Amino acid sequence: MKGTVPVICGAILVAVLAEHSATSQQKATPTVYSVTGSGWQSCGDWNRYQHDFKSGYVIGRLEASAQISNILGDIPAARQVKESFQWPAGLSTGDYEKSLDKFCGDPYNARIALANAFGFVNATLVGNPPFDDKFLVQLRCMGAAGADKDRIRDCIKN
Repeated sequence: MKGTVPVICGAILVAVLAEHSATSQQKATPTVYSVTGSGWQSCGDWNRYQHDFKSGYVIGRLEASAQISNILGDIPAARQVKESFQWPAGLSTGDYEKSLDKFCGDPYNARIALANAFGFVNATLVGNPPFDDKFLVQLRCMGAAGADKDRIRDCIKN
């Protein structure tokens, strides 16, 4: 995309297990898988893209998610991973694009990796309870940390 190979400092599994009440039921916040390091496309990049590129990006991301779901198949241990990547029924690529525009339009989110923004938006679009502020602060912290392993560890600890 930028013509450079991303330097992946590490892939970190961020599990958000806080429960929120939804009417009379308790529903857990979804698991979101996050990336760290430098070289990732960010929300700041997303804001500079034109509509046609954004649409193609979303379609490519969703196609990759569908392939992940197919590969994982019916493996019971992979259920949580598969669910985190599934495309919500009844939503269009335009829904994703608008949600990413809104999320990435917040200047505080400009350094969040686009892969992390997709996870955040996907979990929101499927109707899960909203994330707490601590999770959003963690995503912002990881975006600002770049490839600094110590700073990344500090983001995850807090």
